[in-house]
Amino acid sequence: MDFGIGSDRLQVKNSSLLLDALEDEPDKVQALFDQASTTTYDANTQKSRAYEGVSQAVDNFITSFLSGDSGSGYKGAYNTHIESIRSQNKRLDERIEDFEAYIEQREKTLSEGFMRMEEMQSKLNTQLQTLQNSFKKS
Repeated sequence: MDFGIGSDRLQVKNSSLLLDALEDEPDKVQALFDQASTTTYDANTQKSRAYEGVSQAVDNFITSFLSGDSGSGYKGAYNTHIESIRSQNKRLDERIEDFEAYIEQREKTLSEGFMRMEEMQSKLNTQLQTLQNSFKKS
């Protein structure tokens, strides 16, 4: 059997071997997929090694991916990604608030400057009228 690299399907390369195993040793085939985690001595490596069925390994992988491992402090890739996105959103919200405050302050400064300019223009117009009137009388 082969999962195939980049494939999402389980492929049976030699179906006759699988059929023979299903007929002769169905318990071993079931254990291949559904065996709970066990530790067994491995004569090849001369060390104890953990074994588990494919479904157990997939379940452990998905659990670790989603919720992590509380014993090691690992949060899981999914939770870490969600936390990262929330952090980015928070930083963006803060930047938006800062920019809005800047825009508000800038608008206030420009409005005040415009009003002062209008006042000065009004005073200059009044002075101009006064000067023009004084030259007309002379």
